[in-house]
Amino acid sequence: MYFNDSPAELVASRGETRTVILGLKIAELQLLTALRDTPPLLLLDDVFSELDGARRQALTKYLKNYQTFLTTTDADVVIQHFMSHATIIPIQDQED
Repeated sequence: MYFNDSPAELVASRGETRTVILGLKIAELQLLTALRDTPPLLLLDDVFSELDGARRQALTKYLKNYQTFLTTTDADVVIQHFMSHATIIPIQDQED
């Protein structure tokens, strides 16, 4: 991937890099949905950590039509954007 004729890994921020990767995942999601006529289950690990508010909103808006498992340490974002159509399973460290 290139940004303005420069390799993305040299010039892109972490958020930009994550956005490019998410764009590729979304393209894969659309392709699999079209090929199988059924949307696949999407798994995203710590997806919000490097995204700004606008990118978080765009991603959550797009993903509301797909069954998605997200892991995050930023529960406020999930509560803000997913509460109306999500099941949230909080996981906490347990000490013996």
